[in-house]
Amino acid sequence: MSEQLSPVEAEEQRLLQAGGMINLFVWLVASVVMVFSAFAGAELLAHHGVPWGLGLAGGLAVDAALVVALIGDRQLHRYGQRAPWGTGLRWATAGMSLVLNCGQSAERGDWVAAGLHAIFPVLLIVLTEASQGYQIAFSRAVSEAKAKREYQQPVPSTEPAPVPVAGTCPVPSSGTRAAAPTRTRRSTTRPSTTRSGASLRSAQQVRGGQWDAEQWKRAVELVAAYQCERGRDPKLGEFHSELRMSRNAASPLRNAVLSAVSQHGADAAKSLTPGAGSDPAPVSAEAGTEPRVIELSTADTAAVDTAESIVAN
Repeated sequence: MSEQLSPVEAEEQRLLQAGGMINLFVWLVASVVMVFSAFAGAELLAHHGVPWGLGLAGGLAVDAALVVALIGDRQLHRYGQRAPWGTGLRWATAGMSLVLNCGQSAERGDWVAAGLHAIFPVLLIVLTEASQGYQIAFSRAVSEAKAKREYQQPVPSTEPAPVPVAGTCPVPSSGTRAAAPTRTRRSTTRPSTTRSGASLRSAQQVRGGQWDAEQWKRAVELVAAYQCERGRDPKLGEFHSELRMSRNAASPLRNAVLSAVSQHGADAAKSLTPGAGSDPAPVSAEAGTEPRVIELSTADTAAVDTAESIVAN
C-alpha cells in the first residue's frame, strides 16, 4: 500500500513530473531536427564538392555541439544558474543547423522550400529557450515547496526540565536528650580553578558578543532566504559579508544557526535563545569558584551536643 503524500509533497512531485515531461519532448524534437539537418547538410556539402560521408560527419558535429549546449544548460538550470556562453552556443549551433537545412533550397531560389526547411531549426531554437525558463521556474517552485514542507514539521519542545526540590533531613523521633533546634555547620572547600572546554567556549562567546539577539534573528533570516531562493545554505564568505562580521566571529554563529534551523525550522529558530539547540548553555565563569555548603544532619548535631554535655558534667 503506497504511502499517502501530504499536499506539499504532492505539489513537489507534480512539478518534478512536469519538468521531466518537458525535458523528454525537448530531446524528442532535438533528435528529429538533428537527423533531418545532418542529411540535409550532407547533400548541401556534397553539391559543393565535399564527399557525402564527410558532409554527414560535419552535420553530426553541429548536432553534437547542440547536444552539449542542451545537456549543460539543463543541469545548470536545475539549480537556477546560467553558463556565460551557454546561450551563445545554443544560438550558434541552431543557426548552423538553419543554414544546413535551408542552404540548398535558397541556392536554387526556391524560397518556399527554404521556409519549409527552416521550420525545424526555428522550432528547436524557440523550444530550447522556452524550456530553459520553464526549468528555472520549476526549480524555484520545488525549492519553495521543500522549504515549506520543512517549516511545517513539528518543532520539539524547548522547555527546560523541572529542577528537583531538595529533600529535608529526617528528624530523629527518640533520643537521650530533648530535641534541640537543628544547627547547620558550614564547611567550605577549596574553590576549583579548572573549567571545562564547554564553559570556556561559552564564556568566550558571551564576551565576544556573538549571541546578540538581533544578530541571531538576522542570521536565521539570512539562512532561510538562501535556502528558499537558492536551495542551499550560505557559504561562510557570503554569511560574514551579508552580516558585516569578521570571518572568525561569523563562523561559530553560522554553525549555530544552521544547527538550530535544521532542528527546529527557521520560524522557530528566530524565537530561540541565541545559540540554543546548537551549543551547550553558557556556563558562568564563576560557577566553579563559589564555596560549597555541606549540610550536617540532625543526628550528627545531636551526637556533638551529647559529647559536650558529658564533658561539662
